[in-house]
Amino acid sequence: MRSVASPSTGVSRETSQYAIVPKNIRKKLLENDLAIDYYKIMPELSRFLGIIMAMYFNDHNPPHFHVIYNEYDAEIDIRNLSILEGKLPARILGLAIEWAELHKDELVEDWDLIQTTGKYNKIQPLV
Repeated sequence: MRSVASPSTGVSRETSQYAIVPKNIRKKLLENDLAIDYYKIMPELSRFLGIIMAMYFNDHNPPHFHVIYNEYDAEIDIRNLSILEGKLPARILGLAIEWAELHKDELVEDWDLIQTTGKYNKIQPLV
């Protein structure tokens, strides 16, 4: 668990259950001076080996999850586990797909929950 100060308020918040917003989104929020806590935009479903698996609230179809690793960010379609957008190193993509294959039913359930209730369940990491 780590404590991070919100850029808009300076208030420190615990961020252990939330993914860090990708750099391009964070930059856009800060440029537009949006007074929102961007650490709570994308709930973290799982994390292992420095790889973050997350989903946005009220996101567009098709059902997908985000894989964030260092400066990389990709959207992975839950149905066929293909990349919808973004790029990942081959090794990280392989680990993400392996994890998603093991937890496909849980990903579908979390997609439905997040989109309808805003709630979600954490998913076991690969390692």
